[in-house]
Amino acid sequence: MCTTEKQHTRRNFTGRINERKPRRSVRWMDDIARWVITLSGIGSIVAVSLVGLFLVWVVWPLFSPTGLQEVGTTGAAGSGSPVIYQALDNYDSLVWSLREDGTIQLRDLDQGRVLHRLVVRSGQKPICWAVSDQGRRLVFGYEDGSVLTTTLEFVVRYFGADEVTRQMQSLEPGQRLPHERGIVEKTNEGQIRFSQLQLQIDKPLNLSSSLVEVLGVASTTNGLVVVALDQAGRLHDRRITWKKNLL
Repeated sequence: MCTTEKQHTRRNFTGRINERKPRRSVRWMDDIARWVITLSGIGSIVAVSLVGLFLVWVVWPLFSPTGLQEVGTTGAAGSGSPVIYQALDNYDSLVWSLREDGTIQLRDLDQGRVLHRLVVRSGQKPICWAVSDQGRRLVFGYEDGSVLTTTLEFVVRYFGADEVTRQMQSLEPGQRLPHERGIVEKTNEGQIRFSQLQLQIDKPLNLSSSLVEVLGVASTTNGLVVVALDQAGRLHDRRITWKKNLL
């Protein structure tokens, strides 16, 4: 009996007897910890594997052949002239396109309908052009040696209650409707936002008596710097500034 008791009990330095057999609660906690550690390890392996598969899925198109396919045209008047520059508004609802014949077309992105067509200079086709301020400033060079600077920007305003029609009121948030050479959209807050394109044409600059072949433009804090090369090989530069009436 004494030998058996010594195998299962042991006195510590306080004189108390500690049983070698663990309690049932300790065994439960040990089992729970073992399962948690096991599941955590398996979950980590699965998570890393999913990340690897996602990276493969993202990179795989880089090894696929590429190509372009024409899906259709808007069929608008003057669409035969090639597009040389385009810009979107801040709400991704309108796009204007500068064409080689010197016209600017405003279209809505949902249907591709032409909402407005602007002519920069009637009867004259630009020979060269330059863009500054992300499409806000357009400069054109012509055959008679003149240069025309323009400002093209989207103008946005919100309609008052007296301007909103029944058709506008019936719009769902995010829906758009063509209106007066522009487009209206109902916001998530229920407001009616009207966007249109505004073109301001400055007085032409007579730089040379020869055809302007190449144009360059750079924006400054209060205007533009225009550099032009004519057909005779002469280089011209002009600094253009604007003054605004605060009243």
